[in-house]
Amino acid sequence: MDPCDKQMLQQHHQQLQQQLSMSKSARQRCNNYEWIFSDVPTDITIEVGGRIFALHKYPLVSKSGRIRKLVAEHRDSDFSKIELLNLPGGAESFELAAKFCYGVNFEITSSNVAQLFCVSDYLEMTEEYAKDNLGSRTETYLDSVVCKSLEMCVEVLQHCEYLLPLADELKIVNKCTDAIASKACAEQIASSFSRLEYSSSGRLHMNKQTKCDGDWWIEDISALRVDLYQRIIAAMKCRGVRPESIGASLVNYAQKILTKKSNLWNPSSQPKDDMVVSSIEHEQRLVVEAIVSLLPVEKLVVPISFLLDS
Repeated sequence: MDPCDKQMLQQHHQQLQQQLSMSKSARQRCNNYEWIFSDVPTDITIEVGGRIFALHKYPLVSKSGRIRKLVAEHRDSDFSKIELLNLPGGAESFELAAKFCYGVNFEITSSNVAQLFCVSDYLEMTEEYAKDNLGSRTETYLDSVVCKSLEMCVEVLQHCEYLLPLADELKIVNKCTDAIASKACAEQIASSFSRLEYSSSGRLHMNKQTKCDGDWWIEDISALRVDLYQRIIAAMKCRGVRPESIGASLVNYAQKILTKKSNLWNPSSQPKDDMVVSSIEHEQRLVVEAIVSLLPVEKLVVPISFLLDS
């Protein structure tokens, strides 16, 4: 660390610690920004997406490399306001990151881990600036909790739709798609073993597969946007998931998504809007093209007419 930066941090730390001696109870109150040290005058204002946060420099610069650099660049001037443009997740994400800097406890979940991972990258909240920082905390949760559950992976991917391309660059999408494909493959193997039994002659054989046996994931992934769904199916093919399962998923996805998009505009209930119709037709075409590109090459796996019936 630059000696000047280190000296600045030490000065801020000493000043803040003196002022905080009588305000520890303010740390745990979380409504209307009461989690901020209310008895200590703020010395920096952060603007994110039109929302203003009156905060203290030391907690922020102690964990955020980005804010530390911005403050250090203007240490000779009366620098007290920062506008953070294009922050992933907007003001909601920044508020959680700020709480983390202040030491306020909150739960990392499958509904916020993607935005926290992205905002930690944006704010440079890495191990270089603080041990067990937000970046490593969110990555650990993603690897050790989310990727163990197919349902949680799907939920994270749904939130990633609004965080692209950063969520892709940070490998969040890859981790979740690979985890889903691995889970589906494991379910397929487990399902196959469960159908093995011995005949009366003592020979091992496999029972007839029941419909969608081990394919409970089909409905879960149908909630995803087509580009993410496409990546999951491609990953499943690489993992060796049954063509029949892939085909069943494609049919289900086509019926669900194309029907849903068709219902967005009902000519009998509202006036015709050429722009709306054109947009829906374009989205439908993208879905159809994606599904066609994913069709299994094996014969009789998918009924020929399923796209026409969707």
